[in-house]
Order: sequence, then structure tokens, then C-alpha cells
Amino acid sequence: DQIKIPPFQRKFPLPTLKKFFLRWISSKTENIIDEYLTKTNRNIIDIGCGQSSYILDFHNKKKHNLFACDNDEYQINALKRRIKEINSDNKIEYSTNSFPNDDFKGIIFDTVILNNILHFFDIGQIHFFIKSVEKQIQKNSLILINVHSKTHKNFGDYSYFKYYFDKKEPEALFGYNNYDWVMLKTIDRKLTNSETEIQKEWIKRYCENNGVLDKKTIENKQKIYLKNNEIHQIELLVRKK
Repeated sequence: DQIKIPPFQRKFPLPTLKKFFLRWISSKTENIIDEYLTKTNRNIIDIGCGQSSYILDFHNKKKHNLFACDNDEYQINALKRRIKEINSDNKIEYSTNSFPNDDFKGIIFDTVILNNILHFFDIGQIHFFIKSVEKQIQKNSLILINVHSKTHKNFGDYSYFKYYFDKKEPEALFGYNNYDWVMLKTIDRKLTNSETEIQKEWIKRYCENNGVLDKKTIENKQKIYLKNNEIHQIELLVRKK
């Protein structure tokens, strides 16, 4: 069984992707996983990866088998082009099928990255998805989770982001009996100007991909969406016992 990650804002034509999204993702993202890796952490998967800054960073390092999973073919192709620019012997396998899938069947992952993915599911789907992930990890495997917190404003609209977390809720997914909690933190900040421009372009392309072409309608949707110019997230790193 699978839960499909919805084709959300990331799916827009590559020229625009190159102009806006690559500029943003090329900025350095702190790879908090790196300092906790042990010699057994070799198979690393990013599920719903987009143009994962984690995959790009790990590709620069030695002795990792990398797996990039995203059902948006545009994103995988763009990631492949960026990977080609890096001189590395690391192995990377790609999949445009929703996880779990036959492409990575039977592979045990030492590190799983769930960066800005879980809030696209409802709570029942989230529990099901985590159970699917747990079938392909082992003792000492790391899982990184980054999700919208309940202070992230949605103006009552759950059609896009379907679930928001408080700091206690991850305990039901990653209980202390089964996981060591390595790190837990909240992130609360305003969008930068460049991030705001990217959001505007995402909304425009999302509208166009859904048949909304009227300029004023798109501008109104941008205005409503960008009322929330803040990021409120919970970041959690756990290790399987």
C-alpha cells in the first residue's frame, strides 16, 4: 500500500524552477544529521526530496549510498542535473514512485529524511506512513522530521497542509520505548524577501497548473497566502533503539 505525496507547488516548468527555486535551495542548509552519523549510517534516503540540500551535501561526502524519492519528475530531473555538477563517487538511486515502492524494496535505510512532508497527510495517513518507513529501518537508524507546528497560520484552510503538530504529538509516532530522541527544537521566524518571491512564483505556477489563469485571481490568492509570512516548524531527530 502507498500514500501518494500530493503534486503540490513544486511542480512547475523548469525555466521558472531554475530562476527561483534553485536560487533558494542553493543556499546552505544546516545538515544537522551529519554530526550524528556513525560508521553504520550508509544508506540514506530523502523521501519527498525535491532538490534536497541534504542529498547534495551528503553527495559531497564519502561512503554513503544515497536514495532520492519524489513523485514529481520535474524535481528529480532537476536534482539529477545538479548532482552531475558534483565530483563524487557516491552512489545515488532515484525513484519517482511514492514510498514505499518496488524501486527500493528490501533496502534497509540507516538514515531517513522526512523534511516538510508529513504535514501534507492527515493524522491517520501519517501513522500509516511511519509504519511503512519502520519496515525498512533497523537499530540505530536515524529519522529526521521537519513539520509545520500548530502556530503555523493556515487561516482555517486544511486543503493544502492537512496537519499541524505540537511538541507533544511526535511522542505518539516516535515513542521513547522505541526511539532515542537526539534533538528536538522549534523554528519560528519570518520569511526572507527571496523566500517571499519564491512563494509568489510557486502560487502562480500552482494556480496555472490547476487551470487558474486570471491575473487578478492569482494576485488575490498570493495576497491571501502571503498573509502568513512566517515559518513555524518542529524539527526532530530520533534514533531507533
